[in-house]
Amino acid sequence: MFHTVGPSLSRSPTIPPHVEPKRSKSKNSSRAHSRSKAFVYHATKPQESTFTHLLRDLVHRVFQGDPVSLVAWLFETRPPTGREVQKLQAMLDELRRQSRTGKENPK
Repeated sequence: MFHTVGPSLSRSPTIPPHVEPKRSKSKNSSRAHSRSKAFVYHATKPQESTFTHLLRDLVHRVFQGDPVSLVAWLFETRPPTGREVQKLQAMLDELRRQSRTGKENPK
């Protein structure tokens, strides 16, 4: 999943094989740039895109496609604080308002 730029670590006798960055021929989600012997990694995909993909996959695989089950599980494992409940209520109120006026959230 990592693409390296710079000197190859595979021939370095001082770095054990299990420490080397993995290289993949699939789509890269990060890149490495060489600064002497250190590699600095940075994302090549936007964070929101990555989170969206991961959460959709999690909901599909673990919660059989039911996002309400995910939220219920979150609340069971760590109940929300009073402030979090207020924020959630405000979000729900906004969703209700949008559904009454016909304005749907594009996400």
